[in-house]
Amino acid sequence: MAKEIGSILIRNSLEAVRTTDPECASCRRIPLVGEWLYELGSGTRLCSLCVAQAAAGEGEPIGAERVRSCDRRLAVVRQRAA
Repeated sequence: MAKEIGSILIRNSLEAVRTTDPECASCRRIPLVGEWLYELGSGTRLCSLCVAQAAAGEGEPIGAERVRSCDRRLAVVRQRAA
């Protein structure tokens, strides 16, 4: 039993380290939920704080993505009237 719990804890801790959170290529900051992450023509992804400095040298961003709280969009469910 203890052996199983140990393997579960190790597996969970390894999954926590392998995060796919979006990260700014310049300052390595993970933007907060609701912030924008901009993509430049070179494929570099920058946060709102760093994109103004990079735009002068690398050009304007070609795309932007809002940071979400989870990987998939949240479903909006209509509530019945009480």
